[in-house]
Amino acid sequence: MTTHRSRRKVVVRGVVQGVGFRPFVYTTAAELALSGQVSNDSSGVIIEIEGAPDDLNEFVRRLRASPPPLAVVESVEQETISLRGGTGFHIADTTRDGAGRTLASPDVALCADCARELADPADRRYRHPFINCTNCGPRFTIIASLPYDRPHTSMADFPMCARCAAEYADPANRRFHAQPIACPDCGPTLAYTGSGDPLTAARNLLRDGGILAVKGIGGYHLACDATNESAVAELRRRKRRGDKPFAIMVPNLDTARAIVEVDAAAAALLTSPARPIVLLPRGGVPRAAPATNTSRMSDNSRVVVNSQAAVDSRTAGALRGPADWRTTGDSRTASASQTVADWSTAGRVPTEFGPAAPPPAWPVPESIAQSAQRDPATPNNLAAADRPVHGKSEIRIGGSTGPVRHAPAVPDTQTVGSARLDEHGQVIPADSVTPDAPDSGARFAASAAIRDSAVASVGADQVWVTGDGVGVAAGSGAGGVVPTESMAPDDPDPGVRSAESGAPAAMRAGAVASVGADQVWVSGDGVGVAAGSGAGGVVPAESVAPGNPDLGVMIAYAPLHLLLFGLPGDPPGPQVLVMTSGNLGGEPICYDDDDARARLTGLADGWLSHNRRILVPCDDSVVRLVDGIELPVRRSRGYAPLPLALPIPLPPTLAVGADLKNTCAVADGRYAWLSQHIGDMDDLATLRAFDDAEHHLERLTGVEPIQIVADAHPGYRSTAWAQRNAGDRPVRLVQHHHAHIAAVMGERGLGAAATVLGIAFDGTGFGPDGAVWGGEVLAAGYKGFRRLAHLKYAPLAGGDVSVHRPYRMALAHLWAAGIEWSESIPSVRACPAAERAVLTHQFATGLGCVPTSSMGRLFDAVSSLAGVRQAVDYEAQAAIELEGLARGVSDDAGYRFAITTDEPALLDPAPVLAAVVADAAQGIPASVIGARFHDAVAHLILELAVAYSTPSTPVALSGGVFQNALLLSRARALLQDNGFQVISHRRLPPNDGGLAFGQLLAVSAG
Repeated sequence: MTTHRSRRKVVVRGVVQGVGFRPFVYTTAAELALSGQVSNDSSGVIIEIEGAPDDLNEFVRRLRASPPPLAVVESVEQETISLRGGTGFHIADTTRDGAGRTLASPDVALCADCARELADPADRRYRHPFINCTNCGPRFTIIASLPYDRPHTSMADFPMCARCAAEYADPANRRFHAQPIACPDCGPTLAYTGSGDPLTAARNLLRDGGILAVKGIGGYHLACDATNESAVAELRRRKRRGDKPFAIMVPNLDTARAIVEVDAAAAALLTSPARPIVLLPRGGVPRAAPATNTSRMSDNSRVVVNSQAAVDSRTAGALRGPADWRTTGDSRTASASQTVADWSTAGRVPTEFGPAAPPPAWPVPESIAQSAQRDPATPNNLAAADRPVHGKSEIRIGGSTGPVRHAPAVPDTQTVGSARLDEHGQVIPADSVTPDAPDSGARFAASAAIRDSAVASVGADQVWVTGDGVGVAAGSGAGGVVPTESMAPDDPDPGVRSAESGAPAAMRAGAVASVGADQVWVSGDGVGVAAGSGAGGVVPAESVAPGNPDLGVMIAYAPLHLLLFGLPGDPPGPQVLVMTSGNLGGEPICYDDDDARARLTGLADGWLSHNRRILVPCDDSVVRLVDGIELPVRRSRGYAPLPLALPIPLPPTLAVGADLKNTCAVADGRYAWLSQHIGDMDDLATLRAFDDAEHHLERLTGVEPIQIVADAHPGYRSTAWAQRNAGDRPVRLVQHHHAHIAAVMGERGLGAAATVLGIAFDGTGFGPDGAVWGGEVLAAGYKGFRRLAHLKYAPLAGGDVSVHRPYRMALAHLWAAGIEWSESIPSVRACPAAERAVLTHQFATGLGCVPTSSMGRLFDAVSSLAGVRQAVDYEAQAAIELEGLARGVSDDAGYRFAITTDEPALLDPAPVLAAVVADAAQGIPASVIGARFHDAVAHLILELAVAYSTPSTPVALSGGVFQNALLLSRARALLQDNGFQVISHRRLPPNDGGLAFGQLLAVSAG
C-alpha cells in the first residue's frame, strides 16, 4: 500500500438526504482512518476526504456499492483537491452552495428497530406514537423545502430535548440527523375527542363498532372494525361509496396471511419500506393442514384448531373471527358424520359453491340437531366431530377459510353441549355450566363478545379467553395437548411452549400455542372452549369489498397504527381495520386539522389526531402483482416523490396529466418527478389540491418550468388549468393514447429513436377525429404515432350515463353489430322500455351520441350481456367483477374478433358479442363467458402483433384495461411464447396516473 496522502472532493447525487447517508459516510471514513468532512447542499452530499489513495478508492467503492438501504445513489463524482491535513472527520452544517438538486425521500414505514423499541417497556420511547430514526418515518409529507433539515420541516415546531439533541448529534447513533427525531418529552402528542387515554378510547370506539378518524402520515383515514358488518356498512353509507372496495390494515404479516393469499413476492411487497396497499386474492393460506387442522389431546379429549375459519359476514348472525367452535361438557351425541371441515380444505370452498349456488345441506345426525336445540328450518350448520371423543363431543360451526358467498345461517340461540351461542355467534355459558355458582366466572362485554382473559368453568374444565380473542381446546384431567405438525406446516416451530420446560413438547398447564392471529390456552384442568369475535376475529366482512375477488391489504406502517392495534397487555381491539381515505367519495384526502373537523363531521364518531403538521397530503399507494411482477395501480405514499430517469433530456417542463386519477409531473434534464396521487379533477377541492401539489413539487425539485404539456382533450379541467396558468409559456397538447405508450416506453428506458407497436386499451381518450378512443393499435415513438387499427366504433349515448349503466353500452354494441335486442338478453331486460325507445332513436339518428372505440366500454358491455353487472358504483366495477369470475376457469371454446383490411384496420367484436349472447341464452355460466372473452382479447393482441410487429419491435401494453391481471398475464404469455418482446408497466400505473410522465416524453423530441 502506498504511504503518501491525497485529498478528494466527492459529490454524491440522488436520494441521499434524510436516509442516513452522512452517518454512513462518517462511519466508513472512520473505519478507513480517513480525515475530512461531509455536508449536505442543494446538489446532494459533499464530501472532502483525505488519506492514502488505496483507502480513498475503497471509500468511493463503498459509496457506490453499499449505501444505506433507503438511499438511491444516482452519481458519484470526484476530483483531487489540495491537502489540508488533520486526523479527524466531522459532519459540517448544511449549506445551499453548489448547483444541481437533491432528491427528496418518500415517507418510509416503521423499521424493525423502532418497532422493537416501541414495544419495549425499558426503552424511553416505549409507546411513543412518533418514534422514528434515519431508516424510517415521515419525509415527503413534512418537508416544506430542501435541503432536508429540521428547520425546513413541520418538526421545526418541536425543539429537541437534551437527550434527543445528543442522539441527533452523535454520528454513531441510529438517530444521527434524523430530522423527525422526538421522544415523549419533546415530541408531538396525541389527542382524542373525549376524556381518557386517547389510544384506549380510540380502540374502544373501534371495538364497539364506531368509526374513527385517524390522523396518519399523509392525511386522515376513516377506520372501523373490518370484521363488523354493521360498522363497515355504516361507513360505506356515510362516505357515499356505493360498492367501491375498502382497503384494510392489519398489524403484521401473519394476519395478512390469514385473510389473503400471500406468496413470497406479496410478502416482500407488503413488508417493504413503502408498505403499499397490495391487491391480493381472498382466502388466505391456512397455517394448518388442509383437512382438519387437528392437534391431539391426551387420553380422552382432543383439540381441533382452525385459526381462520369463518362464514360469510353478510348472513345474519354469521360467525366472525376464528369461528371454528368447540364445546365440551355433558353431551349425549357421539355420532360420526361429514363435517364442515370438508369445505375448508386448503382454504377453498367447493367449486359448485358459487354466487348462484344454494348453500350445501351438510348432513347432521338428528341427535346433534336435537341436542343443539336448532331450528329444523335452518340449513344444516352443525356437524359432529369426525369420531367420538369418549363421551365428550365437539361441535363445529362455520369453518371456511375461503370467501363463502352463501353461508349457512346461524339460529338466534343454540345450546351446544353445555354452552350456547347468541345471535352473533358468541359463546355464552349456559345456566348448567356452573349450576351451584351464582357467577359462572365469565366476563363478557355488552356485545357478548368474549373479552380479555375471561374464564368460564365448564364442568371440570375451563374456558380461557386471551386478549386476542381465543382459540379452542377440550379438557381432560391431565390437560395435555400435543400439537401435530399440521398446526404450522410452514414453520419448523409452531409456537408451542411447555410451561415447565420451554420446549416445543406436549402442552401442559399454562402452555400457549400460537396459531395465526389466535391462541390456544390450556389451563391446569385441561381447558374448555371459546372463539373470538370483533376483538380477535380476522375475517373481513363481506361489505369490505362486495363482489370483488381481491382484498386490498396493507400492514401497519406508522407507530400510531401499531399502538391502535394494541401492544401486549393492552385491552383487546379489532385486529383488522378498514383504513380508507378521510373524505367523501370524489374529494381529496383531508390532512389539515381544521379542514378535517369540518369535512369529516358526520362521517366519524371520534377523532384521534396529533399536533405534527402534515404539509403535503399523500394517499396510500396501491399495487398488485401479476405473475409475481409489481404493477402499480396508484403511485403515492412510499414512492412519491422518487424521480424517474428520462431517456431523453428535457428543458424545465410541467405536465398536468389527465382528469381521472390525476398526477402532475415536472422534468429537467434527465429526471422527472411525479406528484403524489391527486384524484379526479371533478370538483373545486381537487383543483385546489392540484394547485398545492404542483407548487410544492416545483419547490421541492427546484424546477421552474418554461413550458407546459397537457392532454389534447378540449374539455379536460387539467388542460384548462394549464391554459389559465401558462402566462407567456407555451402549452403543448399530446394525444391521450400516445402519452400512454410514451409512458411505458420511457419507464422501460427505450431510447430516443425507438419505435414500438403500442396497444393502448382504456376507457376514454379524445381522438383527433372527435371520437372517444380507447381500443388503439399504434405504431409509436416519442415523436409521434400512426393509428394502425382500432376497435370498431359503437355509439356512446349520453356520455357518462352509459359509463354508469353498462347495459346501455351492451345495447350500443349489439346495435353496432346488428344483433337483435331480444328480451332473453340480460342487458335488454335491465333497460326500461322507455329508455330503450330513446336509445333506439339516438342510435338511429346519432342524436346525443359520440362514436367510441373504447375497450373498457366493451368489457362493460360483455359483463352486462353475461348478467354480471348492469349498473356500477365505481369505475371499472363491471369489468372487475367479470375478471374475478373468470379467474381460474379453463375453457377450450374461445371467442375470436374479426379484423378487417381497412386503413386503419377495424377490430370487429360482432362475432364475440354473438357468441356471448348465444352462450348466455344456453345458460353457460358467466365465469366461463368471462374466461372466453378474456382469452379472445389476449388472442386479438397476439394477432395484432403478428400482423404489425416483428420480434425486434417491442409490443408495448398500456392503458387502464391492463390493470386487469387476467388479461395482462394471458396477453404477455402469448406474446412471449410467440417470440415477441413485451414491455408493460412496473413502476408507473398503466392507468391515467402515469399519463403525465408520458406527456413529458411525447413533447421531448417535438
